[in-house]
Amino acid sequence: MSRVPDGWSEGVVSDFIDVNPRRSIPKDMIVPFVEMAAVEPESPSICFLSERLASSSGAKFRDGDTLFARITPCAENGKGAYVQGVGDYAQGSTEFIVLAPKRGVDGKYTYYLSKSAAVHGYAIAKMEGTSGRQRVPNRVFDEISVALPPLPEQKKIAAILSSVDDAIAATQAAIDQTRKVKEGLLQDLIIQDSCARSVLLDEVATRKTGHTPKKQHDEYWNGGVKWISLQDSKNLDKVYISETAVEISDAGLANSSAVLLPENTVVLSRDAGVGKSAIMNEPMAVSQHFVAWICGDRLDYHYLYYWLQKMKPVFESVAMGSTIKTIGMPFFKKMKISLPSMSKQVEAARLLLATDMAIAKHEGIILKLRDVKRGLMQDLLSGSVRVTTP
Repeated sequence: MSRVPDGWSEGVVSDFIDVNPRRSIPKDMIVPFVEMAAVEPESPSICFLSERLASSSGAKFRDGDTLFARITPCAENGKGAYVQGVGDYAQGSTEFIVLAPKRGVDGKYTYYLSKSAAVHGYAIAKMEGTSGRQRVPNRVFDEISVALPPLPEQKKIAAILSSVDDAIAATQAAIDQTRKVKEGLLQDLIIQDSCARSVLLDEVATRKTGHTPKKQHDEYWNGGVKWISLQDSKNLDKVYISETAVEISDAGLANSSAVLLPENTVVLSRDAGVGKSAIMNEPMAVSQHFVAWICGDRLDYHYLYYWLQKMKPVFESVAMGSTIKTIGMPFFKKMKISLPSMSKQVEAARLLLATDMAIAKHEGIILKLRDVKRGLMQDLLSGSVRVTTP
């Protein structure tokens, strides 16, 4: 460990924190229960609680404790929580390690210390067990060297980091509310309008698909032509797609059934990730796992994107296959769309796009706040930046 800051105490984690302290719960008591699914990597909060009859197995904890996930992949992902609002008796998954602050140690500071690179990183490096079922052994907390500031400084550090977490939670709440608004708009604006004429989608848009160039020809690949494949599933459902994991070349286009599709083409996955869609931000090609539409002058491409978004449950229900579910091309040949006037299409798309842009803006804020938090944790928990206390 580097030089201990002035006034800080040096030791191992277990000198300052009880690891899985012995706790008893009255027999036949109904207690709050925390599942692994109820905690997240980036938030100190417990997302939800259930109730269960107290048992002899499972983690036992109370307000002020920290839950530390010990099993793959939850441990590596950093799942954990600061316990509050459960009182003196609560239980949780057997895959939690309970960290209880000793006298002179702040509970919230304990949580942030458990998330630090010095503690969490070391614990992950020492996981044991077979692949896929590895666990953090309790004894690692007897090995991890840490330096602890005086209690007032702990509380100040925890308050600073908590303020960032509160800002992240408020921003996430805004995202969740905006998504509810978007869902309502989808139901209200993208409708089977009784006044609108139902037409084959092929009548108002040109349907295309794609192909995969032969992989044994190196000259067909990495040639600057963006090519949407199943590797890009994570980039779909975000309105636009501008980058792809793989590129092909002009030679790859010329020697396969792939075609270069124009900007504003709307693409839909018909295989893994069935129903995911996006609008091309620039000319791109697609693999055979996708279907794409080039909109004619009677169909707005933003409106088509949101119509496909609303249709996702339908796509998921018609996909067939035992290993990888897929939708055959005959389905799309017969697919009909209710077509309101162009002015109604544009207005509906404008309102929905505004909600997506608001969501994207807030997601960007969360990413920046998480970067700020990581920097603060590094500086404050190491003592490289000191806080002032009364």
